[in-house]
Amino acid sequence: MNPWANLTIVIGTQLLIFLFIYYRREKKHLSEILFKSLIMGICFGIPFDLIFGKYLGIYDYVLGFGLIFLFVNGLASFGLWIATVWLLRSRSFSHFCYSTICIGMIYELTNYFFPVWSWQFAGSFIYQELVVIIALYFGLAILVAILISLTTKQRFEFLKLNLK
Repeated sequence: MNPWANLTIVIGTQLLIFLFIYYRREKKHLSEILFKSLIMGICFGIPFDLIFGKYLGIYDYVLGFGLIFLFVNGLASFGLWIATVWLLRSRSFSHFCYSTICIGMIYELTNYFFPVWSWQFAGSFIYQELVVIIALYFGLAILVAILISLTTKQRFEFLKLNLK
C-alpha cells in the first residue's frame, strides 16, 4: 500500500481513539484541546523525530525524515497523541499508565498492518513491542503530561504534589 495512505490510516486510528476518549470523558473544550495539541505536536514532534529517530536511530519512517512528512506527522500524529494524553489528565496514575499502554498497543497493531515506522533496536519482535509499548509510549506520555502542565493551566491528577 502507499506509505501516505498508511500514514492516513494510522492518523485516522489516532483520531478515533481521541474521539472515543473525548466523548466518554471530556464533553467540553474540544477546540482548545485540539488547537493547542496540534501546535504542540509540531513544536514537540519535529525535534523529537529528528533527535530520536534520525540522529539516534531508534526508529525510522517509511517516508523518511523530509520536512513535509515531519510537519504532517508532528501536526497530526504527535498532535493527536498529545490531545489524547491531555484527556487523561484527571485520571489516577495507574489508569493513566494502563490507558497509555493500551493506546500504544493499538498504535503498534495499526502500524503492523499499515507500516509507517519501524523500530531499529535489536531484539525479537515481541521484545521490541514490549519495550516500545510499556516503556516508550508510557514514558512519552509522562513527558507529554509534563509539557502540557508547563504550557497550559491544565494539571494532571497524578502530577499534583500533596504538600499539606
